[in-house]
Amino acid sequence: LKKNKLTDAEYNFKTSLDRDENNKDALIGLIRLYIVSDNVNELEETINWYLDLNKKNALSYHAIGRSYLEYNKFSNAMKYFNIALEKEKNNSDIYNDIGSVYYRQNNYSEAMKYYEKARSIEPGRGVVLYNIAWIHLKEGKRDKADIVSKQLKVADKYWFEKYKEESSQYKL
Repeated sequence: LKKNKLTDAEYNFKTSLDRDENNKDALIGLIRLYIVSDNVNELEETINWYLDLNKKNALSYHAIGRSYLEYNKFSNAMKYFNIALEKEKNNSDIYNDIGSVYYRQNNYSEAMKYYEKARSIEPGRGVVLYNIAWIHLKEGKRDKADIVSKQLKVADKYWFEKYKEESSQYKL
């Protein structure tokens, strides 16, 4: 994004938040804008403002963690995911996203622990099964990947089709 586009986007997000401070889309947009532009002061100020409004809400911390994860800011993502986990221990999305942090760092054994925890909470969750199948594939365990992909086919057609298409192009 160019400087003037950043300024326009920031203005639009802030205007939306002035109208409705609970507008999560505007908030997440503003947080992502500050992450991309490396504007640490505004980022911290915005996060603190939002968390003052929503301290008890695990989803608030999770949403911030996801924003950091999207831009590969892993330590920041983990910080917010762990706070979210303290507030809500049985949320498969949080465990899945922690697994994704480890996956993106090629730490498949640690990722698998978190994906399996997510699966124990929500056994038929498509994205979780997709992630587990991919780890098996990356580790050269095609037989295990095939077993999970069969479960995925039953659980979630969208994630199964995505896995089928992407894994067909993957070479061990």
